[in-house]
Amino acid sequence: MRVNKDYRHALRLRINEHLSLTEISDRTGVAKSTLSEWLRDYPLAGWVREDKNQKGENQRRRCHKDRGTESALHKFLNGHKLDRAEKGRVAEAAVALRLALIGYRTFKSVAEGDAADFLVVTPDGTTCKIQVKWARLDTHGLPVIPLRRSKGERRSSQRYAVGEFDVIVGYDLFTDIAYIFTEEEVKGLSAAVTVCPDAAEAWYKLTQ
Repeated sequence: MRVNKDYRHALRLRINEHLSLTEISDRTGVAKSTLSEWLRDYPLAGWVREDKNQKGENQRRRCHKDRGTESALHKFLNGHKLDRAEKGRVAEAAVALRLALIGYRTFKSVAEGDAADFLVVTPDGTTCKIQVKWARLDTHGLPVIPLRRSKGERRSSQRYAVGEFDVIVGYDLFTDIAYIFTEEEVKGLSAAVTVCPDAAEAWYKLTQ
């Protein structure tokens, strides 16, 4: 059963890696309230909490530097806060612009139930389904790309299924960088993937 798999994963993260409930929730996608019940017999040792608090403070101090240089596009906002729909439109527009500049034909996905945002055809005829996400800032200081999609009227979420996209692209407006990950690269993750330099503007992955 799925719940047993998630429980075993959460237990390993607690015992072997000494992760907090927040960190385990980020890794597994399981709600903190559920993890609290599962792991109440496995509290973090005092020295682990102290070490995490110190690391968290150090991370917060490094956060601005780690985030990168603010882009002209982000400055253009001049303090305006984008809502969810606006973020989606901005991310898709940024990705569509890049695809056009590198000569890829892009078609907006309109098939009912299709999770992918774009169907892309490369110059050599390769087709690729692209899911576009807004890269949100994580508590650890680096943007993450969600790997879950909204489901139903209550806005619950579920992990994208195998085959729903070939490539997932997370757009970070702050740095004006698109991060590209293949389905294979994120298949072992259930909630999100943290951006990394190797994925920055790695459009070659669309033809792999």
